[in-house]
Amino acid sequence: KAVPAAQQRIKALALTDGMAWSSQGWTAASLLHETVPDDKELEAACHGLLSEEARTKALTSMHTMRDTIHEYAQLMPAAFVAPSPEFRSLVREVCQNWVSSCEALDTSVSMPDDSMPTVSAGHEAHPSTTHAATESIFAFLDSRISAPITVTSSKRSSAQIET
Repeated sequence: KAVPAAQQRIKALALTDGMAWSSQGWTAASLLHETVPDDKELEAACHGLLSEEARTKALTSMHTMRDTIHEYAQLMPAAFVAPSPEFRSLVREVCQNWVSSCEALDTSVSMPDDSMPTVSAGHEAHPSTTHAATESIFAFLDSRISAPITVTSSKRSSAQIET
């Protein structure tokens, strides 16, 4: 995202439960444009918790997470800049996100945003997502990397790119 000339070399990107934290909670919708939440956003995220103890515990955890995200923003400022339409198009072309789901492995999963193709990892538990989808992920990467791709993004040449 930060080096447009490098984007021409990207042929594949695989994510497992690829998400970023936003004021709406963990979502893939903000993956390409992360933000550092403010205190009001953190409090709103904890609002639905029933007990004061649960809210306090969650808010403390979220403040720690926010401090970590702020450190990331200082180290990698480009991750916190809105992506160009061309970069969003590139991600839709080359990326696939395997998410925890009760659906069979590689079944298309509807997501609230249109940022990237998303499929089931074939497992409902987040910690098992990568392991459950490993063979499918490597098949995806192999198919993308072993063959030349024709690109359609307006920032790329319409010719095939060879490795």
